[in-house]
Parts: sequence; C-alpha cells; structure tokens
Amino acid sequence: QAGRRAAESPAESPAESLAASPAVESVPSTTEFRGASMLIMQVPVTDKLKAQAMAPGLFGEPAFPRSRADPHTFWLDAADSVLLVITHFPDAAIGWSDAYGTSERVNLPHHLVSVKVPLWQGAQKIYQTEYALSDDDAAINIYRMGYGIPAKLANFSLPSGATPADMERFSVNRRGNEMLRVSGIKDVGEADKDELARLLERPEVTHGTGLFHNIVNTAVYHKHLSKAKIRQARKVDVDSLFVHGPLSTENLDVLLSSGKPVAAWRVDVDLTVTSSSVKVPRAFGTLP
Repeated sequence: QAGRRAAESPAESPAESLAASPAVESVPSTTEFRGASMLIMQVPVTDKLKAQAMAPGLFGEPAFPRSRADPHTFWLDAADSVLLVITHFPDAAIGWSDAYGTSERVNLPHHLVSVKVPLWQGAQKIYQTEYALSDDDAAINIYRMGYGIPAKLANFSLPSGATPADMERFSVNRRGNEMLRVSGIKDVGEADKDELARLLERPEVTHGTGLFHNIVNTAVYHKHLSKAKIRQARKVDVDSLFVHGPLSTENLDVLLSSGKPVAAWRVDVDLTVTSSSVKVPRAFGTLP
C-alpha cells in the first residue's frame, strides 16, 4: 500500500554509495524514452507522511536506528516537495520480444502516473517512487519486476488528441474510484529548463518488487540515473488537484493532498535512464 511503502547531482551520483562494499551491483542497463510528454507538479509533503516517516524502515532501509550519514539509511526530506508526474511515453523500448534482458527490445507506448517522494540517502538527495499507475499491463509488469516501481493498472482520461504537455484537464480511475483529477491547467510562461533537468536527473533508488521478495539474506534496491534532454518546457498554473480520500484502500492520501500544487510545468523531453540492481546484505538493509 502507498502509505506503508512511502522513497543536486554532484559529480559522483548520490546513489553510488549503495554500490559500495559490501553491496553487490548488477551490470547497468540503459533505456531510451524518446518524445516523452509530461505534466510535472510539486506537491507539499503531507502531515500523514511526516508522521509515518518517524518510524524506521518505512522506505526500505534497516528497521532500526542508524546515523543519518549512513548511506544505507533513507530519511524523508520534509522540507522538499513530493513530485507528481503524469507522462505519456510514445516511444518506450522497455519490452522484450522473448527472454527478458536478452532478446530484442520492443516498444510499449503507455501512460504513467508516478508519485516520487523526496528522501535523503545519507547526506544526498534522491527520489523514491512510492505509488504508480499505468494503462498498459505489460508495462506494469516490467516496471514492477525490472525497475522496482510498484505500478498498478488504471484507466486514464485526457481530452481527445491531448498529451500531458498540452492537456487542460486529466483524471485517472482505478477499480471504480477516481484516484486523481487535475483541472484548470493554464500556460503562464517560459520555464527554466536547467531547473527541470535537475528535478528529472535527481537519482532514484526504489525497492525490489516481485521475485526479489524471495531473496533470503539480502535486500535489493534498484538505482536509476537519468539524463534529460528537454525539448520544450512551460510553466503552468493548476487550479485544482483532487486526490481520492482516506476511504480508499490505496492510501494515496498519505502521499498527496488535494489542493493547489506548489509549482507545475509542461515538458517535452527525451530521457535516457541507466538502471542497475544493488543487493545489500541483511545486516545493512531489510527486504521492502
């Protein structure tokens, strides 16, 4: 559940410390996401998330106290904002024609909503995706098994012919419930592409999911390092963000609250994402 799972680039990646001994890192793989269309919103960290984050182990780190300088420990960055990203990927070569990781890549166009929680990993800033929705079942399986992103199936509603980078309204439904609704999206001027690139390129460390739960003596994390080539970017004003409330079993209201986002942008971007899995002995981590 979202409530229970609730995760500036220096020369050396902030996530690199997870790969330090005694951790074991896999050979990185790189995926291109060309022509991605995004609506990016910064949303305040909720009081519910702040309260839950007081307990150790919430973000997949050891469930016992450690120093904040410890690279195996994650802490909520309550002074930052949660990043809510709605994306259409028209060109996403994340599928495989046969055996995963060894066969030919296959394009899987899809929409994705991701809720990225700002964390400190030791002394470095990272994101961790705690909730995600997609409209493609194959993409969902790949996100869960290959990226450690807890994606779930949902129905996306956009105006005909619109993309996240030009839509005026948006909603997403799951199991008969409207989980998110964004309305009154209006262009307000030029955006700072460098600022957006820093947001999109902040390293992300996610939990292992699926088969990784069967690993007995290690914790598995996924490390994602992105490079963003921003083609177009505009600041936008969003009148209203609606988040399904506490009656939902999704617990999305722990991560997001209804209201007006702190800031928002429309973005067209090419992303190059380099991912690897990092196994950490149980003494230094815990299964998510």
